[in-house]
Amino acid sequence: MDIGFTEIPEELFTEFLREISPRFTQDTYNVFTHNCNNFTNECSNFLMGSDIPKDIIDLPKEFLNTKLGAMLGPMV
Repeated sequence: MDIGFTEIPEELFTEFLREISPRFTQDTYNVFTHNCNNFTNECSNFLMGSDIPKDIIDLPKEFLNTKLGAMLGPMV
């Protein structure tokens, strides 16, 4: 998915990644509330000044609102 173009230098982006890395670890990962989409959204905000599409961010919430999601959510 093309989200645009940035003029942020690679060095500045690398510094940003170092700063947020403690919040995105194996220990902080949660498939429903703190996942790769949240990481990508933060990167998009830094690089582009805008979120990734809301329907992508809301996918876990949509799943949890299904019968299957309501059953599996507490187990994950």
